[in-house]
Amino acid sequence: MILIAQLLLIPVLIVIIILLIYAMVRGAPYAPLGKQKIATMLSLLNVKRFEKAVDLGSGDGRLVIELAKKGAIAYGYEINPLLVLIAKWKIRKLGLQKNAHIYWCDFWGKNLSSFDIVTVYLASHSMKAVETKLRRELKTKARVGVNYFPFPEWTPKKTLEKIYLYQQEK
Repeated sequence: MILIAQLLLIPVLIVIIILLIYAMVRGAPYAPLGKQKIATMLSLLNVKRFEKAVDLGSGDGRLVIELAKKGAIAYGYEINPLLVLIAKWKIRKLGLQKNAHIYWCDFWGKNLSSFDIVTVYLASHSMKAVETKLRRELKTKARVGVNYFPFPEWTPKKTLEKIYLYQQEK
């Protein structure tokens, strides 16, 4: 009985390994934001209750959780399934399921036009494409918080500790 259970786990482990490799190749490496960076980001974004926010490449969900604690309806899009599981576990543990939502997906296929706030901490090579997507899709007055790697053409409204605040001006 134990041998059968162990044999059934092998394909599951292979799938998990393949998904993790895919996530590492397709996306940016995981680099979590520290508490001070999160506090700076939230301060610049001036999050209001019931605003709709999304974190692109949400990692373990720490920024989504803090956005939800501030009263936002927060979403995270992450392609690493292990990080998605960790984020979902943390959200459940904190009782934030009503306001914090994590999805295992690639944000490139998502329409971001309904969001008031977008947060981004991705690799520098993807920033031009992200900038283009956001400027095309976001509604007027939507705010974008970017950590470390600024957009190449969009001028930030404010900068503090390598966190850049942008606002859609359509």
